[in-house]
Amino acid sequence: MYINKKPFVCKTCDQAFSVKAFSNQNALTRHERMHTGEKPFICGTCDLWCSISVKGNLRVHERLHTGEKPFVCEICGKAFSSQSELTIHERMHTGEKPFVCETCGQAFSNTGSRNSHAKQCTSVNHLFV
Repeated sequence: MYINKKPFVCKTCDQAFSVKAFSNQNALTRHERMHTGEKPFICGTCDLWCSISVKGNLRVHERLHTGEKPFVCEICGKAFSSQSELTIHERMHTGEKPFVCETCGQAFSNTGSRNSHAKQCTSVNHLFV
């Protein structure tokens, strides 16, 4: 007997998600906001609302105003306002570069650097390096 392991389907893109990924309606709602552009969370300090579609992102944004940096590097003690900033920073210490350019194979510590590189990268660029 086959059990559908991806019962949650986005009505806009038909992408299916597992129970683990969308274990509740809130997660599906967050995904659908990507399509609708809905951004219901507004910063009470600066009234920024244009880029905040996930409540967790609002908390990170508000830390810009409070200066709170609860995520601390265990190696050097530097503090960050978000877990993702800390993760990227820690890769500097470990040398981990999990994001690889599909064209040339160069590795990067974060997706932003890899994506910037990939826009300029062609296999021809690397023939004479």
